[in-house]
Amino acid sequence: MVQGILINNFRPEYSENLLPPMDGSIVVTTGTNAVVAYTTSDAFDGLKSIKSTYLALGDTDSVVFNISSYQTTIKNTGNHILSYRILNPEPTIAVSYTVNMYVDGILTADKIIVNDAYYSEENTKWTCFAQSFYLNIGSVITFTFSTNCDNIGSISYLDGLKLEYDDRNLGTPSIYSRPLVDADTIPASFVFVSSLADLPTPITGTITLLANYTYYITAVIDLLGSRLVGSENTTILGASSENSILTSTGLGVGVPLLSSIYTMPIRNICIKDVDTALNIDGTSNPNPMALDWDGVNFLNVPNIGTIKNPANFIFDKGSFINSKGLKFDGTIGTVALSNSIFSGDSLAGDIIKILSTCIITRRFRIIYSSVVSFGSTIGINVDVSATIPVESYILDTVNFSGGGTYLSGVSVSDNKTNFIKCKGIQNSAEISLYYMHANATATVIAATNTPVKVLGATTSSAITQKFTNTDNRATYNGSLVRVFKVSASLSLQSGNNQTIGCYISKNGVVSSDSEVYVNTDGVGKAESMHVQNLLELSENDYIEVWIENTTSITNITVTDLNLIVQ
Repeated sequence: MVQGILINNFRPEYSENLLPPMDGSIVVTTGTNAVVAYTTSDAFDGLKSIKSTYLALGDTDSVVFNISSYQTTIKNTGNHILSYRILNPEPTIAVSYTVNMYVDGILTADKIIVNDAYYSEENTKWTCFAQSFYLNIGSVITFTFSTNCDNIGSISYLDGLKLEYDDRNLGTPSIYSRPLVDADTIPASFVFVSSLADLPTPITGTITLLANYTYYITAVIDLLGSRLVGSENTTILGASSENSILTSTGLGVGVPLLSSIYTMPIRNICIKDVDTALNIDGTSNPNPMALDWDGVNFLNVPNIGTIKNPANFIFDKGSFINSKGLKFDGTIGTVALSNSIFSGDSLAGDIIKILSTCIITRRFRIIYSSVVSFGSTIGINVDVSATIPVESYILDTVNFSGGGTYLSGVSVSDNKTNFIKCKGIQNSAEISLYYMHANATATVIAATNTPVKVLGATTSSAITQKFTNTDNRATYNGSLVRVFKVSASLSLQSGNNQTIGCYISKNGVVSSDSEVYVNTDGVGKAESMHVQNLLELSENDYIEVWIENTTSITNITVTDLNLIVQ
């Protein structure tokens, strides 16, 4: 038996009350000379307290009672503080309370706490008592209470019961607070998972999570060789990916820890130390699968796994650490990864791969992230046969480092790409350059003052992006409408004393804005000229250089040509 410590100076630090609210049924177990009931007339926390009214004198005025279903299971091994408040409206009358705390149904002497409420100085002051106990995880805690008074008609109140885990060494209880979530308001479909036993029972190594259930992971959960299968609208949450962790010791190579065909939100979870993490396939789901993942980490996972046929995959504030092998397949609207770090394991393979059979209907986008590829690991591999709309393979403000191979498959010059403000790789540009030298093919002039396309075989420069160049034609392949500066320099030969006009042409129509002229001399010397213009181009618009002879129908040979669109 111990004496409760009188505490009236409270620290303001917040801590969770492990006990449920005091709103169960009063069960009187012994004693007949006091009335015990709930009341709202005086309550420490503003709801209701337990009121004792004493009906007799001497030893017969005591009563022992408990609160039906008032119990808790200890979550952590360590020091705990039990505190409670007693109100004695008549400070000259002695009132005593005894609190009996049972651990797994056993009452020991050190768990019997005796308190005297004679200390109250005024009828509105609650007296707080506290006692410290060392408790073990998994223990079930229950209580009985006894009260005694030597004055007929006197009353007292018990309220503010609180059991807190003293993880911050407060030493005394903090100000009373209700549980983070009242026990009576937690829906059955919301499950706190602090051990494997909190999950559905494995059947032949498979744990099938329930449909429309939310599982809140509170610790490192080792599935011990089993795997998880999601049901419709299963949600997996955690407080932090640093301590809300899923793993499975003994899970076989190639066996995914988590599989699902359904929509599955995931928040603040880490999957670690398994060969394969995922097999997410919405092929057989009649409804679109949406995957919105936030704060999801993969640690020491050499084959993260495949995501196939979701409507969208949105990944934010996550990380791959010493992990690789996230593959996308099937038809997907948007794959969007942001504010994350993707660091491989130096072994052969891709950190992220778009398979050849994948069809992206809107965009594949990584923004504001880092890709760390070293050793034999490839950063991002987008197969050249994968289907992605023009300029919809987007890398925006992505930092590539590690010294390995950063990109494979689709290159920066491909029309699918749109790389912006990235470090470590070449960024995209909408630019075209083609040229020809020592051309001998004459451009036939059939009528004066009639522009025609310059003839001759041109060569496309390797620097060209978002354009397809053929003989004297640059075709724009970008999906965005843009304004370009077009400039061309050329050398030409024609008859003596001819006036030659030159134009930039868009889609076979010359632009008068670009019109310039040159006169040939009397001895047939080659002349040079320069022409330029600003033009708005949409996808599949094309640019050419055209010339005309305003003097006669003498043919013109453009020996050298250089055209730039930028």
